[in-house]
Amino acid sequence: MTIDSKNDFFSDAFRIPENFDPKKIPTRDWIIDGFLLRNYLSIILGAGGVGKSTYALSVAVALAAGTPLLELSVNKKHNVLVINNEDDKTELERRVASICIHYDINHDNIRGNIELLSGYKNEFKMAKSDCNNKTKISEHARSLIEKIKRDKIDVVVIDPFISTHECNENDNTTMNEVASIYKKVCSEANVSILLIHHVRKDNSSQRSSIIRVEDARGAKSVTDAARIVWGMSKILPKEAEGLKNPPEDVSNLVRLIPDLKTNYSPQNNIDHSILRLVSVSLENSQEKPDFLGVPELHRKIKGYKISEKFTPAKLVAALEKINSKTSLEPSCRFRDILSDLEHITNLGKTTISDTVALLPRDRSNALIIETNERHTAAAYYATKQHPDKSRSPWLIHREILKSSQTNQLTS
Repeated sequence: MTIDSKNDFFSDAFRIPENFDPKKIPTRDWIIDGFLLRNYLSIILGAGGVGKSTYALSVAVALAAGTPLLELSVNKKHNVLVINNEDDKTELERRVASICIHYDINHDNIRGNIELLSGYKNEFKMAKSDCNNKTKISEHARSLIEKIKRDKIDVVVIDPFISTHECNENDNTTMNEVASIYKKVCSEANVSILLIHHVRKDNSSQRSSIIRVEDARGAKSVTDAARIVWGMSKILPKEAEGLKNPPEDVSNLVRLIPDLKTNYSPQNNIDHSILRLVSVSLENSQEKPDFLGVPELHRKIKGYKISEKFTPAKLVAALEKINSKTSLEPSCRFRDILSDLEHITNLGKTTISDTVALLPRDRSNALIIETNERHTAAAYYATKQHPDKSRSPWLIHREILKSSQTNQLTS
């Protein structure tokens, strides 16, 4: 049987050429450092109403204007297409206008570089299911590829993900097929796609505003397909108390977490930001003008090299400080003290999610995590001397041990 090379999956396989020089490999084409990478998919993850859409539009305006709004690394103009299935044309105009007013950007400075499409009446679909429940690329997606190439678009913002397909969002196989369509568009059109995605449920009733990639609604395949995932969540009143110079109204403070997933950029030294949604008037009526929230940078939590600036002693000191304020129980859930711990230590990552209790005073250099009756987990700082040198040094590292071996970590 003769195989048509055009249809041969392995026709693009390659070998390292002779005289291979790594120095000649092109650098990654970051449009915004650590956030938007040409040819790949990025995600903003958060609960509904937290400000994801407004932040994404602010990013689009920054790119179109070539202006580093919100301290984003933008140094030249880019062509941007915004596809929004939730707002109509007029509301999108209001949102863009409010951003331009707040940041004093002339509309003429962006109009040639930003294009907006409302799917409020006719939703944009990237993927569809046929009569046999098979996932297919949509005609909208094919048209999108053509448009990106024709208009030389650099970034496409799509809001929200859930509205762009007709498939079972909880089925990993199906969502992997949908995600593959997104990756196909990125690859074929050489574009960066910024996708707005929701978490499973709002975190307003929890003790901390920290969210994780695993909190994304639906199947895990979606966030797996993205190379970069940023998170957004409302700052809780208790957390706001620990901020330096908090505003009088803390209800509009939002946490921006830029390292939920960072495949192609280092995870150390990434700044976390506290954003404030400022009310901006369009002055489109003397009696009842429209007011819209626009994000501005309130402050940054400086990134640092965990392996150089954090020690077990500092962790214990932080816990003692929390205990002096809140009287920790002998055993408590780690997430219940996470917000306090973060303010004191800049803690942004952890693999620990089980029960945490302090050791007796004579062994206060560690924590005990009670996982079940037969095993315990000792949490300690993973230094460079950790046996598994291939692992990134988590701020706190969890290792399952037999109860009788726990003492070995306290010496």
